[in-house]
Amino acid sequence: MTKTIRTILATGLLSSGLFCQHAQATTINGTITFNGTLTAQILGGGIDGINWNPPKNAVSSVSGDYSSVHIGKLATFTNFQWNSSTLAITSPATTPFVEWTFTRGSTTYNFILDDLLTTGTITHTQVVTSPHHVSNLWAVTVMGSGTAQITGFEDTVGVFTVSGTGNAAHLSFDASGTAAGVDPVPDGGPTVMLLGAALTGLGALRRYLKR
Repeated sequence: MTKTIRTILATGLLSSGLFCQHAQATTINGTITFNGTLTAQILGGGIDGINWNPPKNAVSSVSGDYSSVHIGKLATFTNFQWNSSTLAITSPATTPFVEWTFTRGSTTYNFILDDLLTTGTITHTQVVTSPHHVSNLWAVTVMGSGTAQITGFEDTVGVFTVSGTGNAAHLSFDASGTAAGVDPVPDGGPTVMLLGAALTGLGALRRYLKR
């Protein structure tokens, strides 16, 4: 193969590759929610935490790019702790970390939780309901930002929330992961130019081979 043919091929392939890369960029849009049980922890020293109680942490609703996930799909959650004053995550020691994950076929779904939390509150209130009975009321509210991941999509900024209430430290919860990515708006001009360059290169190669 001559230098001329190699140059034409390189130009055509490069232009085609750039065009495909430009066209395939897709961010995640959608919400997925879970429910199950967790153990709320007020550990002292200003540290609060959540321990997830497997194996019943399951998908409860889906929308958008999560719509193909079936309701009831089990997910793995990571226990974590935070400083109740600064909202800095203290455990796991390494952040960001995978807060929840599951796999469906060849597709993996993750949410990477960042440090710091936006909200992190655990309350424990004792209420006297009768002369001989005291109720323990627990409530958890957590919100944090991070990165939603789905195989085949671009990493997308998202939000993770948890809320739960109960009469003991072991309480029911609802959690959600929401991602609202903005896909690049087709710019028309550059895309058409890339496609045109690819077709021009291939056309030049065809004419050259007919000589």
